[in-house]
Amino acid sequence: RDAAALTRALQDAVGDVRVLRRLVQVLLEQFKTDAEAPASASQQVDVSEVLDLCADGVASSARQKDITVVRSYPAGLAFPTQANRLRSVVANLLDNALEYNGPGGRVELSCDVSEDKMTLCVRDTGVGIREDVLPHVFEPFFRGDEARAAEGGGHCGLGLYLVKSHVDALGGTCTVRSTRGSGSEFTIRLPRQPAAGKVAPSRHASRLDASLS
Repeated sequence: RDAAALTRALQDAVGDVRVLRRLVQVLLEQFKTDAEAPASASQQVDVSEVLDLCADGVASSARQKDITVVRSYPAGLAFPTQANRLRSVVANLLDNALEYNGPGGRVELSCDVSEDKMTLCVRDTGVGIREDVLPHVFEPFFRGDEARAAEGGGHCGLGLYLVKSHVDALGGTCTVRSTRGSGSEFTIRLPRQPAAGKVAPSRHASRLDASLS
């Protein structure tokens, strides 16, 4: 084969490796979190610190794509939950919002805590999701047309499934609203549970290996 054909073959191989690498990362994260869950009862978590950690984690990608990430939550927001699961939920939702957004776009991360629950929202101004696809977005390995068309994204259709599995484990709910061409809004609601111990330090939110970030 000529150089062009070999280049295409290598590019295809790299794309496959990225998908497989992401698949292994997601599954490893899922298994580690589930294994730690019995010993990781809900603690009073500094939610604002976890949200800041996740927003900081996507700041570089957002700048490269000329996307503004807006943080709409107060400092010192506390809530009894599992910090590792919360971190994974927020990180995956932010990654998703950036992936399907474009230059000049906007992603808003908001959070509110009441007496009985915490409400977390990630809104974006991206391409949106077709109405017939919405019921399936949390299914494992499901990928919509935009995900299949993305080049080099390493998509394996598990990000939103991982979000839902963590939220289910915390006794919460996930909902999504979207309009094609106008963006999407993912809303997570977690019920308040009895907390054990003091406010969990931020290191719990980043216990997963750096390779999973």
